[in-house]
Amino acid sequence: MLIAEKIKDELTLALAIHHELYELPCKGEYLEELVCQSSRTVGLTSDWKPNSSHQIGKDQSINGINISNKSGEFRVKRNGQKVLKITGSRTSKYETIKEKLDFLSDKVYDYTICCARNKSDWKKGNKVYHLIVLPHINYNSDNFIWKQQTLKDGTVKEDQWKTCTDHNKDIICWIGGQNVSGQLYTEFCDKTFLYHETININSLLN
Repeated sequence: MLIAEKIKDELTLALAIHHELYELPCKGEYLEELVCQSSRTVGLTSDWKPNSSHQIGKDQSINGINISNKSGEFRVKRNGQKVLKITGSRTSKYETIKEKLDFLSDKVYDYTICCARNKSDWKKGNKVYHLIVLPHINYNSDNFIWKQQTLKDGTVKEDQWKTCTDHNKDIICWIGGQNVSGQLYTEFCDKTFLYHETININSLLN
C-alpha cells in the first residue's frame, strides 16, 4: 500500500484542523509537517524536523522511502484530461542545458506526494485538495528530448527549454528564462498518476 493511501484519513483530518484556523491553503513546510505527523500517527517513521532546512532532492524519508512534497496546480482540460503541474528547482546558475539537466536529475527522492489545488475551485470557496502521487523523474533520460523554445514568430528563446510533445505527451517539462531564474516546471497527465484521491475540506468544516 502506498504511503499516501495509508495516511489519507489522518492527512484529511489534519488539513481540516488547519482550515479551522486559516483560510490560506496548506503548502510548503506546513504541508511537509502535516504529511510527517500523519505518517507518524499511522505508525510510520519520518525524519522530518521543524528546522526549515531543505535536503537536496527530498523533503523527508518515510519508512526509508525518500519523499518530495509538493502542492501543485490541478486542472481539467477541455478534452476531459486531468493534469497536474508542479514547480521544481531553479537552474539559472547553470549555463548549458546539459548542466541544468545533470543538476535536476541528481535528486535522491523515490516519488512525490502532492496536495494539489484547482485555482478556479478555490476562488469559488471550494477547499478541495487532490492527493496525488507522482513517479520519480530523470530529466536526463531518453524519455525526454529538450529543445530551445521557439515563439510563433520564429524567435528562438535561447534561455528557455521545453521537451518535445511529439516524443512524450504524458509528461511535459520546461525550463523558464532568467526572469524566473530558470525555474523548472513539469506537467503530468493523469495516466502517470500512481495514486489520486480528492480531499474535500468544506464537507468537514460545515
